[in-house]
Amino acid sequence: MSFTGDLEHLPIVDIIQLLHATRKSGTLTVRSRKGESQLVFKDGFIVSANHLNNSVRIGQVLTKMDAISSEQLQQTLLEQKEAGDNRKPLIATLLENGTINKEVAYKGLENLIEMTVVDILTWDGGTFDLSVDSVQVSDEYRYFPEKLHQEISLDTQNVLMDALRIYDEQKRDGQLEEQTFDEEPTETAPLSGKQSPPDMKTTLAASDSPAAESEVSTQISAADLGLDNLDELDKVVPDVFQAIKDTEVQNEQLAKIQLLLPDLPEKEALRFTEFLRRFGQEPPPVAVPSSMENQSQALVFFSQDKILTYALTSLCKNSGLHGFTTDDINDLEPIVQQYLEKEIEPILVIDRFPGAIHDLIHKIKSAFPALTIIQLGTASDFSVALPMFQYGIRSILPRPETAQIDNDFVDEIIQFLSTFYAYIFYCFCQKNSQNLNKVNAFITGMRNLTGAPDVSQALLLQVGEYFPRSITFVIGKGEVVAERGVGILHEGDMRKPTSLQFRFPLETSELMTQVIKTEQFFFGMCENDGLHDELFKLIGAPKDDRILLLPMKSNGRVITLTYGDFGEEEAAPIQVDILAILAHQAGLIVENSFFQKQLEKKQKSS
Repeated sequence: MSFTGDLEHLPIVDIIQLLHATRKSGTLTVRSRKGESQLVFKDGFIVSANHLNNSVRIGQVLTKMDAISSEQLQQTLLEQKEAGDNRKPLIATLLENGTINKEVAYKGLENLIEMTVVDILTWDGGTFDLSVDSVQVSDEYRYFPEKLHQEISLDTQNVLMDALRIYDEQKRDGQLEEQTFDEEPTETAPLSGKQSPPDMKTTLAASDSPAAESEVSTQISAADLGLDNLDELDKVVPDVFQAIKDTEVQNEQLAKIQLLLPDLPEKEALRFTEFLRRFGQEPPPVAVPSSMENQSQALVFFSQDKILTYALTSLCKNSGLHGFTTDDINDLEPIVQQYLEKEIEPILVIDRFPGAIHDLIHKIKSAFPALTIIQLGTASDFSVALPMFQYGIRSILPRPETAQIDNDFVDEIIQFLSTFYAYIFYCFCQKNSQNLNKVNAFITGMRNLTGAPDVSQALLLQVGEYFPRSITFVIGKGEVVAERGVGILHEGDMRKPTSLQFRFPLETSELMTQVIKTEQFFFGMCENDGLHDELFKLIGAPKDDRILLLPMKSNGRVITLTYGDFGEEEAAPIQVDILAILAHQAGLIVENSFFQKQLEKKQKSS
């Protein structure tokens, strides 16, 4: 198992992009209350898909495409049945009979992949896991792998974009609520290019098998029983059934524990299972500030220990933490970056690692200097673990040895997990306290400032604490003027503001125009914007395309934009909402200073 997580915290789109970026191979299984779907990846590219519980198959897709008729499908299914052990995949049979060509077959398989992704996009929750030991390509796809390698293996992003387009169309047209399939395929125009009918998913029959086809007309539908709108009903389990639900969950957890720890006595397994059922549901034993209640935190756990991985997954699920577990070091930087881009604060926990752990930690801290890293280790690991402090880890927590089961095993692992739960929340609280201290220090330091230039410079220096390069842009009539900057000119003290005094038309930057119009900050990728031509040609393009545009508003309009980028350094985690608070406070100070001067002038004149 390479990694696991929750769809509520990491959407399927992000998962597919992560698998593509890290060139993963394996079977991604996605589960929800509806059932189970699978996407198979090879070197980061989708090569196969199994729609929800195999409820939609390639024969139905081809029929809906008008590539084959219902009669041709029935005849081919009959040939498959009569072939017995020599049965070939449906695609192979259709190709050999000359019923379809490879292009149509390929398009049908691609549509089935898109339909699977679209269906998962409609789920309101679920879990996922990637098994790197299993690359189970469906027989239908296996028939012409050379075509798939040339086409689908180079087209994952396009498949994802098409799936998102279809999803948006269905959402716009109100078709996403349909969760059942019509008994008979309806007539539709043949597909061409990248088109895929928005209603294909809701009109396909439930199976390609002849038996299923013959039973369709005699089956009682959900609508006949008044059960067709189950998804619209209240999903809260009534209290009278809560005990049954809890028992089912506990039985599943017990079976998992017994599978992972076959030598653990049943009484101890039950005790550990009961602990995991409650693990994370109670408030942490540290006081959580009210300012943290609406913030999102994530736990990224790197480990090859299946017991700890399962236990910490339970913690994340029960406590509401975003959770991601992996045993592949190549997953760490992309997932940390994804969380940061979503303004979710991650803590990375690294379990004992057989390789050069100092190289791993040094690499991650170089990419994310402010990232909190916690290392786990047994007593025998401490001689190796202690030097890791010089590479920037936050702490080392002693962990139990899960490979050896003794009489104290359950007591030790419960004590470790309880301590771990308290400690990570302590880390989150401490970081939150540090941010509040920065806000307080900034506001206190600006009390004696009396004008917009001084206040904007104070804000510039604060942004410079997070970004190697920062600039104050004054908003003029149809233009922006670079007043001063930090880290721009490679001379003298790079941390001191220096005068710049260059300008360019505001209309050349859509990003700046949008920030001024909406009065909302921007932190993201600067792609295809006029800043590349106007700004970067003067100061040089940053290594990372992420930039900050922070507006300071006074007297009802934006008067400055504070710009920040990472220069020649790697991108680092930034809590931009803290800077937005400081910019808002700076604007109020400028306003107050303006009205104070107006009042003093009026008093003198009178």
